[in-house]
Amino acid sequence: MDYNNLSAINKMEDASFLIEKQNEAVKEENKNGEKEKEIIDHQKIVEDPSKTAALSKVQLTVQNDPKSPSDTNREEGLTAKDEKENKTREKEEIGPSVVSNNQAPATPSQIQVLKQNDTSNTSDVVKVPHSEVGKENKSRETGKLKMAPTDTAETAAKVDDVKVSEVNATWNRITRMTSHGEYGFNATATDLLTLHRTLPDIRPEKCHSIKYDLSRLPRTSVVIPFFNEAWSTLLRTVHSVLDATPPELLLEVILVDDNSTYDYLGAPLADYVDELEKVKLYRLEERSGLMVARQHGASRASGDVLFFLDSHSEMGTDWLQPLVARIKECRSCVVIPVMDLIKPHDFEFMRAVPDFRGTFDWDMTFRWRKIPIDVLKNREGELSPIPTPTMVGCAHGIDRKYFWELGAYDTTMEIWGAENIEHSFRIWMCGGRLETIPCSRVAHVFKHGGLTYTFKSVKTKSSAIIQKNQIKTVELWLDEHRDIFYATQWAIEPVNYTHIEQRQELRKQLGCKPFSWYVENIIPDTPVPLKSNLYFGQLIHHTKEDTCLSYDVISRDGHVVSSTPCSDQYVAEHAFHFDANGKFMFYARCFNLTENATLNLTSECNNTTNTWTFENSMLKHLGTNRCLGLDSEGQVTMTLCAESDASQKWRFTYHFNWDIGKKKPWEETLREKEE
Repeated sequence: MDYNNLSAINKMEDASFLIEKQNEAVKEENKNGEKEKEIIDHQKIVEDPSKTAALSKVQLTVQNDPKSPSDTNREEGLTAKDEKENKTREKEEIGPSVVSNNQAPATPSQIQVLKQNDTSNTSDVVKVPHSEVGKENKSRETGKLKMAPTDTAETAAKVDDVKVSEVNATWNRITRMTSHGEYGFNATATDLLTLHRTLPDIRPEKCHSIKYDLSRLPRTSVVIPFFNEAWSTLLRTVHSVLDATPPELLLEVILVDDNSTYDYLGAPLADYVDELEKVKLYRLEERSGLMVARQHGASRASGDVLFFLDSHSEMGTDWLQPLVARIKECRSCVVIPVMDLIKPHDFEFMRAVPDFRGTFDWDMTFRWRKIPIDVLKNREGELSPIPTPTMVGCAHGIDRKYFWELGAYDTTMEIWGAENIEHSFRIWMCGGRLETIPCSRVAHVFKHGGLTYTFKSVKTKSSAIIQKNQIKTVELWLDEHRDIFYATQWAIEPVNYTHIEQRQELRKQLGCKPFSWYVENIIPDTPVPLKSNLYFGQLIHHTKEDTCLSYDVISRDGHVVSSTPCSDQYVAEHAFHFDANGKFMFYARCFNLTENATLNLTSECNNTTNTWTFENSMLKHLGTNRCLGLDSEGQVTMTLCAESDASQKWRFTYHFNWDIGKKKPWEETLREKEE
């Protein structure tokens, strides 16, 4: 993937990557005759599986709800008391969906999925507000307008004047809320699920036998910031924390509303939360972003441990005990659960790909990568904490006092983006540790497009905001490696440098190590680009997008390279360089071509016979006019160059522009303005 030609948004916490990795793992298991991956189909999780028929058997019926105020789309929801009493009932109210920026969603009391009493006993009724009944809706089968079967002309005549477009909006909400919709996931799928879903217990077997003395473990405040979150997803997150956490360890759940604009997140949410024990709701007076919202929640918290959680998450069995037990052992350890997936288009649960951990790319975007073998070997056992270079950000725990001692969040960062990378650098470089705890599992909706926190209502482009946050991270922590980041950008957004200088003072006070220490000790497996490189990273085939060139000392075709899947599992073997002098390199050695036209590596890089060009996506060896390619079987070739031959077209992960890294004109300009 050419990261220079894509926005940073589409690279962060990429759900498609994780799902692809899971599918690869499943295929491998099946080859070995092992059991298939554990997937929970949301149709099997809902308290009544027949609810899923709602999408294909929708009927509009009258619902007169005297409790709903006429001047707002109030979302009453079930009270906590009601939910406790009715937890075993077959049906429960579900949350609203949103189909536009301006339309307030219907409420749980306005939209309910109820079992229809017909002969088949399988169809459902979707109730809509009384103000929307008696109108025509499009037939899903024919696309024609027709009256809902349960409505009559008399019923329609009694209803206030309404527009057909309103019921069509309701129809769109029900049938067309895909993962590309308002929330970045399928709102219909989440609304069809119970608020009390139980995830499968897929922890390592040895985790089950660990006994914790709850009276000796620190109590936790769970902080959940949100902005315009879907009703059912937000409440399922809250109930999941309440249901899956021992009461002895859970002090409070703190919801922080980042100035949401949807009516149902106003008074209806406040009323709902009032009925829940241990749940508190705080509101920000203006849109401030994820970092400010989290910090506001942390300032209100009283627990010994802070656990920051996204508002579209679900907790696994005994998720908290191993996290707080580790924090009790190591106060400066920041802990992360294993992050399982909730698929955004259908809300199916998926097991996380084993043996991956969080790290980053040089353009300051988060990446999942295979845990190096030496890291796994150096652990005391399979349940031991896994040192993790970078946290994913959506779920992590930290000692509350240590959180403030370490400088909390950089609240000059805006909305969302790069805060997890900045925090990770600070933890490692300033004396702490960042660890993944194998016995703790939390599932998270990795939204379509990668944004876990929406930028809606923010005037500045999201890509510009993210880059500003990245620049602050780079200037504060990367030292001499900062130029690598700038070389990946090609265009730079202005940044207030005063904010950076304020955090640099914090770094001095904390006595933090240099970034070179982090590179050598925390990410020794990560290739570092040379400043002479024009191109760097994976060499990806043009027509076979999932195929990359890979160093292979025992390649069967005689070359020292072969083609392999473009997987982060093979980072070291995929680190190729192309410099300004026409040298095509693997680390410090250069490629040349032997007499029988096979690729070889040599340390003699000054030899003129080793000169290459990379033009029009073709890697050409100048001495022979042969180009790197792949044959129909995926074998590496060096054949005569042909501009029309797509098998000879490649692209590198990075195309560097080192001039930006050297000059950084924005820095001097902003300093002058501030003075």
